[in-house]
Amino acid sequence: MDSAGRPRLPESVRNRLVALLLEVDELQDPGTRGSIVAELRNRLGPGFDVPTQTTDRFYTIALVEECQRHYGGLRKLVDALRLFCQGHYRVEEAADLIAGHVPLEILFPAERADLRKLLSPLTVEVDAHSVYRASSGPLAPPLESSSDDLLGVADELVNRMMLPGQLPPLLNFIEYLAAFVDGRGQTAQALRRWNADVVRRCELPSQLLAVARENAHLHVTKRVGRASLLVQIEEDGLDHNRFQVSVWLWLDTDSQTLARDDRSYALEEIRDVVDRALQDCVGLLVTDAVVPTVEFILPHRLLVMDVDKWLVTHGSPFGRRLGTYYPVVVRSLDRLRTTSLPLRQQWRAKWRWLQEHSGLHPESAVRWLGDEDGRDPQRLYRELSGDQPVAVAWHGPPPPEHQAADSVLGAAVWAGTPVALWCREHHGEGGHLQLADMLTNRPLPGLPDHALRARMEADAPGAADDHCGNHLSLLWDDPSRLPEPRFGLSAPSSTGGSPP
Repeated sequence: MDSAGRPRLPESVRNRLVALLLEVDELQDPGTRGSIVAELRNRLGPGFDVPTQTTDRFYTIALVEECQRHYGGLRKLVDALRLFCQGHYRVEEAADLIAGHVPLEILFPAERADLRKLLSPLTVEVDAHSVYRASSGPLAPPLESSSDDLLGVADELVNRMMLPGQLPPLLNFIEYLAAFVDGRGQTAQALRRWNADVVRRCELPSQLLAVARENAHLHVTKRVGRASLLVQIEEDGLDHNRFQVSVWLWLDTDSQTLARDDRSYALEEIRDVVDRALQDCVGLLVTDAVVPTVEFILPHRLLVMDVDKWLVTHGSPFGRRLGTYYPVVVRSLDRLRTTSLPLRQQWRAKWRWLQEHSGLHPESAVRWLGDEDGRDPQRLYRELSGDQPVAVAWHGPPPPEHQAADSVLGAAVWAGTPVALWCREHHGEGGHLQLADMLTNRPLPGLPDHALRARMEADAPGAADDHCGNHLSLLWDDPSRLPEPRFGLSAPSSTGGSPP
């Protein structure tokens, strides 16, 4: 694609097109050539011209190159050839070749000029890459134009291929741009009117535009979630010491599978799977500034595993703790697969309360657990079953008996509690104060980032040995963040747990 955003054929494709046209006998006749050029001049404007060449091959190359200088030129070349070389099978092969490599032009010159007038005043006000990521999703191909080149981005998108049944990428982008600049005079309404006029003229379904407009509005009015790498580990059906692994990159409603097969792994082998998936994840995200949360979806007995201390290399010869690069959390696979409607409602209600109220009422948001809670987990389960508390925490490492599915941690999970924080090893008074500070003096919705900061501090040279970041586990279970959200959850496990 050149600087003006016009699509150009790759050289190998252009050479194939030239070879096909050289087999069209009529195109070698000077009179027919003149008629074709005159027709193209009428269609593309008076500036269209093909200089005389010394050989048929050079002329055909010049003709193709001149057509590539004009929007829609190659498709109009096919129309002219069909007019003067009727029924030639090589013309149809050329048409198929062009259709497979050049997107259909959707704008008339006047529409393009009107759009540029609307976009020009916004160039210095809008980050075009942010609008593009919002409209196209986190897995969209990167743009060639810079973030302050709104006109260049529009030129790229006007030539972007679209899937059947979808709004053309440029029109979707314009809807999101209108949502981004809402409230700035008449600009947003003018953009929407321009979009609606093009949709109507192209006879596209009006529902496509309505959906894009609603999605754009929702995007700018709600708090957008960060990217996540979801790592689901489940027991192999034949050997409980081996596991199957699935990895997805997730953002809002977009999901892409990064790893999934029928192979079973030992736990130590899964670290390499995660390392490779993180490398793939970085290549798929539109910007390096997006740091994904790594969410391990685990069977209950693995929730206490030190996944944040797994070493990752990012393709280098050296390893470093995963939890010092990314916010790392664990989630309950058993709860995710439950079919219990009351549990799901309770879980969602707690998560909603966490997002809306925990910063105002931190004392009622967190339930500190002690040895006595292990004596009657059924009573604890009943206590935790209201809208709050939304988080549980231990002053020290949870005793082994607290970690069972029918004990303290299980009671929290099956009561719908979305957050649990604990240290896996004993720490001194300093570590306890750090843990308490995270839960009482900082907003609970920021816990994944607070845990990342604590792990980074603990890994720094000269850090205290009893720093809680050395062995910190965080259960952080958003009920709306599902593996493969477009396709729903897999069937419930036949070995799924039940409330204590």
